[in-house]
Amino acid sequence: MLAVFCLLTQAKQYGIIHHPKQASNQHPYLVTGGNTPFILHDRRVGNLERDYSTTDLNSIVDQVSNEFGLERDRVQNYFSRSKWASYAKQLFNRLDFSFDTNGYKVITLGGTVIKITKSNGVYNVNCRKADVTSKLLRADCQLRMQHLDWRFEYCLARVNVPLNGQEIAQVYEKLNHEIEGTLNAYKNI
Repeated sequence: MLAVFCLLTQAKQYGIIHHPKQASNQHPYLVTGGNTPFILHDRRVGNLERDYSTTDLNSIVDQVSNEFGLERDRVQNYFSRSKWASYAKQLFNRLDFSFDTNGYKVITLGGTVIKITKSNGVYNVNCRKADVTSKLLRADCQLRMQHLDWRFEYCLARVNVPLNGQEIAQVYEKLNHEIEGTLNAYKNI
């Protein structure tokens, strides 16, 4: 009887010493206080380069805004200010949040550099765009127990949870890091 009692005591102490956080990791939603971290998944980086030549900048406003995914009013305003200058350059940044067909949040960050030079009444417009698109997932995987070669994880995924301001800034910084080299090269056109 004494041997059984000693074995039970040792087993209990083994669980306390070797798995002290097992009980707190069983419910990741409670551990994180409801703040499930985000993961940027399936990143796709792209670029687009177009050159235009025209005598009237207003004639290409729609084409530039549609091809480069820019707001028409901002492009129109920039072109109307630039038609009196012999040289102008502008950087347009855009961060879009949308959903794909499977219901995942999709985030697109794009930077477009537009350079206008005027020579003998003809405007040469150089447009360069670098963008990155990524899916945003909210998932929290906590390690419940690890014994020899076995890992037991508990994952919690949440959908339709809005991002706060700090998380939007983190998403911007991570995505901007992907395109900053290309965008800096485009700034020097």
